[in-house]
Amino acid sequence: LPMLSWHEIVNDVRDHVNFEGVIQERKFAVTYDARVGAAIVYDTGLIDTELGSSGFIFENNVIFYDRETDSNWVQMQGCAYEGQMIRIKFPMIPSMIVDWKYW
Repeated sequence: LPMLSWHEIVNDVRDHVNFEGVIQERKFAVTYDARVGAAIVYDTGLIDTELGSSGFIFENNVIFYDRETDSNWVQMQGCAYEGQMIRIKFPMIPSMIVDWKYW
């Protein structure tokens, strides 16, 4: 969490097996708001982009931008509130924060 507290976002790509048993790449972003301790993982393959930290707050939510369309996204909802992707929502990937000793 110390790294996420500083950067707020980590973009990554992993292979996963879909329902048909086919291995596919899955782009995702791990987002973190240190002010409230909210860590949320989003599937960013929807628009094939990476997220960046804007440094802005909107309605007490950290704002990210996507590098493909430069739209602004609310961290807690995963929804674009401004830009080309307005009202589009990233699918959430279930996740949890655990200590290394429990993992």
